[in-house]
Amino acid sequence: MRRVFIGVAACLTVVGASLALSACGSSSESISKAEFLKQGNEICEEGNKQIRTAGEEQFPRSGGRPSQKDLEAFATNTVVPEIRSQLDEIEALGFPSGDEEQVEDILPAAALT
Repeated sequence: MRRVFIGVAACLTVVGASLALSACGSSSESISKAEFLKQGNEICEEGNKQIRTAGEEQFPRSGGRPSQKDLEAFATNTVVPEIRSQLDEIEALGFPSGDEEQVEDILPAAALT
């Protein structure tokens, strides 16, 4: 279970870094930097809560140590899709004016392909 949360933390670090850096970017629709960060953080918090809840349900503390296969399945079926969903929601917000190229590079790089 610890590895799952370490993996989630690493993924969320990527999301957080892309979110912070994306605040300098833009898209066709403009949103203030403060609103972008507020909404982006809310998206991440909700998604992270869903990942945590799913992890606690799938790997209860009383259940012993999960197998590598179970951890990989959890990452593939839960963590990665949730992070991708968060990134899609962040991208849908639009970006504050400026540095479009930087934003266009950051989100795909964070998409955990």
